[in-house]
Amino acid sequence: MGSYLISSGAPSVNENTGLASVLLGSTAGYRVFYHDQNMTVNQLAYANGVNNNNWGWDGVVDYDVPRGNALASQFTGADNMTVAYPKDASNVGVARYNSDKLWHICTCTARAGAAPRRHRG
Repeated sequence: MGSYLISSGAPSVNENTGLASVLLGSTAGYRVFYHDQNMTVNQLAYANGVNNNNWGWDGVVDYDVPRGNALASQFTGADNMTVAYPKDASNVGVARYNSDKLWHICTCTARAGAAPRRHRG
């Protein structure tokens, strides 16, 4: 119970930021995604036994400035997170963190009225 400062040492939060969070499990902890003053997408992290059990800035997700402030995130298993945000007027930016410990950035076209495309693998 109580209040916790989770952004100590992190770039300042933009007053119009979107927010997204994921719980990665009892060991890996939490991640919170936000926009800084330049609208860059950043990550804050908390994990048991890491950083003296304190929240900390965990770096930039994507240096490109998105068109809007919406953020969405998803956890899909061990060390796999996805963050989505509006890239520009017709594209969605997708940043995926994989078990290789790197962010993989791509852009998906989001055409209004277009039928969803199915990927076959």
